[in-house]
Amino acid sequence: MAILVAEDSIITQDLLKLLLTQRGHDVDTVEDGARALNALQDRHYDIALMDFHLPTMDGLRVVSTYKSLSADKAAQTHFIGITADVSGFMAHPDNWETFDLVIAKPIDIANLCTVVENFEHYMAWRSHTSAKPGEANPTPVMLAEDVVPQTQETPDTPPDEGIALRREKRMKIDRGTTQLLLENGEVYPCRVLDLSLGGAALAIEERPAIGEQVRVGRTAGRVVRHTSEGIAVEFGK
Repeated sequence: MAILVAEDSIITQDLLKLLLTQRGHDVDTVEDGARALNALQDRHYDIALMDFHLPTMDGLRVVSTYKSLSADKAAQTHFIGITADVSGFMAHPDNWETFDLVIAKPIDIANLCTVVENFEHYMAWRSHTSAKPGEANPTPVMLAEDVVPQTQETPDTPPDEGIALRREKRMKIDRGTTQLLLENGEVYPCRVLDLSLGGAALAIEERPAIGEQVRVGRTAGRVVRHTSEGIAVEFGK
C-alpha cells in the first residue's frame, strides 16, 4: 500500500516509516499541513495517517480541502486521524465526514501498524454496523489506546469481542537497518532489534559510552546501556 504519514514528531515519522516499509508498504512522511496537502495532490495514497494538530494547517482542514479540490481522487484514499485532543476533535462538526477512523494519542506504534494492515476489515465492520438510510451518520470509530484487534471472524463481531488483542508497547524488528550517528560525527551501520516511541535496542559492534548523545537515523537520543548484541538508546533530547 502507498501510505502518507503527516505527523510533526520526527520520532513518530521515523518509527512508522521503518516499520511500515519493512512490511512492504511505500511510505512518505511530511511534517506540516501544507506539505501534506501537496503530497496528496501529487500522488495517490491508499491510506493517509493525519495528525489533528499540524503546523500551518490542521489535519481536518487538510483533508476537507483535499476532498473539495479533488473529490474523485480523494474517494480512493482512506484517512486515519490521530489526535491527543479527543474531546476537541469529536466536538468538531466535520470530524465524522472527514476521517474513516480516529486513533487517540499517545500512539502505540505496534497497534497503529496493526490498524493499517487490517484496515479493510475495520471498514467492513464499520459499514456493516453503520446507520441505515435516513438515520444520522455515525461519528468516526475511536480505537482504544491499548486494545487493537488482530483478527476477526465476521463483520458482525465488533472489534472488542471474540478476537485476539495486542497490547505490546514495543515492536520486534526482523530486518530493520539504519545508521547510528555519534557526537564526533562518526557513522556506524546498525540493526534495529525492537523499538517504541521511547527508544530502541540496536545490534551494533561499536559501543558508544553510556550517556553519549547519538542519532538513530534522524532521531536524537542517548545511550542508556550496553547489551550482548549492542546498545539501548532512549529517544529525546
